Amino acid sequence: MKHTSGPWTLEGSSGCYAPSAAPWGMLAAVRYLGNAPERIAEEAANARLIAAAPDMFEALRYVLDCAERGDLSDLQPVRAALAKVQP
Repeated sequence: MKHTSGPWTLEGSSGCYAPSAAPWGMLAAVRYLGNAPERIAEEAANARLIAAAPDMFEALRYVLDCAERGDLSDLQPVRAALAKVQP
């Protein structure tokens, strides 16, 4: 699978968020056209989820490898990927 390599970061603020990756810059824009506070929070959550995609992909591959070996004792990569998504 070919995608822009991580890490991806999140730029922007309320109104428009942009997952970015060096050296390419902005990869996408997440924008809600409105001013409902609950939608603005949802927009930020969606942008964090997009920005965490490469880390989550690698964490999933890591868990699969661990599961195939029968050793799920170290899930730190999964916790780190999830921490990028949670505010």
